[in-house]
Amino acid sequence: MSHRIANVFVAICFITLFSICRAFSRETLLSQVSISYGNKGRNRGIVSYVNFPTILNVKEDEDYDGIQTTYKLLKTGATMQVMSRSGKKSKGKEKTPLLFIHGSFHAAWCWAEHYMPYFADLGHDVVAISLRGTGGTPALDGAKKVTIDTHVTDLNAFLDDFLIDQKEPIIIAHSFGGILAMKYLELYCELGRIRGLALLSSVPPSGNGKMTLRFLTRSLKTSWKITAGFAFKQAITDASLCRELFFESPTDFGDKRNGLSDEDIVRVQTKFRRDSAATIDLVDLSKKLPSDNTIDGIANFIYEKKFEHPSLVVGAYDDFIVDKEGLRESALYLGIENEIVMIDSSHDVMLGLKWRNGAEALENWLSSSF
Repeated sequence: MSHRIANVFVAICFITLFSICRAFSRETLLSQVSISYGNKGRNRGIVSYVNFPTILNVKEDEDYDGIQTTYKLLKTGATMQVMSRSGKKSKGKEKTPLLFIHGSFHAAWCWAEHYMPYFADLGHDVVAISLRGTGGTPALDGAKKVTIDTHVTDLNAFLDDFLIDQKEPIIIAHSFGGILAMKYLELYCELGRIRGLALLSSVPPSGNGKMTLRFLTRSLKTSWKITAGFAFKQAITDASLCRELFFESPTDFGDKRNGLSDEDIVRVQTKFRRDSAATIDLVDLSKKLPSDNTIDGIANFIYEKKFEHPSLVVGAYDDFIVDKEGLRESALYLGIENEIVMIDSSHDVMLGLKWRNGAEALENWLSSSF
């Protein structure tokens, strides 16, 4: 129960602090209902527009080579943004499709910048979804919080549609997307829809409460930066804080700054603002943590051999948000306690100059396990 109390305590602190923080102005986003990014130019293919409440009046303006963006109406009522690209076909064994799930402040675009082209060129069909609450998949009825159960049912509904034309995918999840993937397996692993799971800098199954308390005991300054960046959303407005939390450690500062120029930071912050219109309900999550259904820290579905597919936990040496104890907890949960792969990267392993380190770690795992 201690981890649950810790998570509730942290959530209450966040809510209390947020109530005295200045409110962000809200404008209206014109979200595109159907877009197709072609191989050349900016082929928008806009069918129509729908008004959705969000933080900033911005629409997707990136041209990701060869990646198609569609919007799928799910049985849950959500209209989910889906980015996809077919894998390069070659003779030999057919590659398993990859399903990418993002974390807080992000959306499908974060995988489209590097990882989707990289793995499509290796022969994998690749798909990335934007979770409910982002600019691409708005929360219904203007909600500002989304429960973990809602995310899980959306994911299951998406797989209903995905598996009509595709084989069971390998999930690759980052940060809060990792705890969503773990919760999905807890509830739905017996459906046999997932062939493997890779967690990248993932929030552990006990949530962020224990980690926040560990940061408090180590450094009040570090703990405050994480709280300010996420609970107060200052990572959206403070470029220096955005860099430190997601993209680089203090030792990385230099001419290249992990491959992100000042203009890149502004571009990313614009996306962060749009894609944090509704955030995960931490109080609700604290009552439904994956760690509540474990035996000696191992997930029940692992302990009972209901999920016997390969798993991977990747951690970043310069991760400002997820600590080593959190990584070990995730690995134990999946029954691979001594198999954590550490890479030279910051928290956002899929972005910045060092993105290839995480991609190669994934490639090595995929080639040896499937």
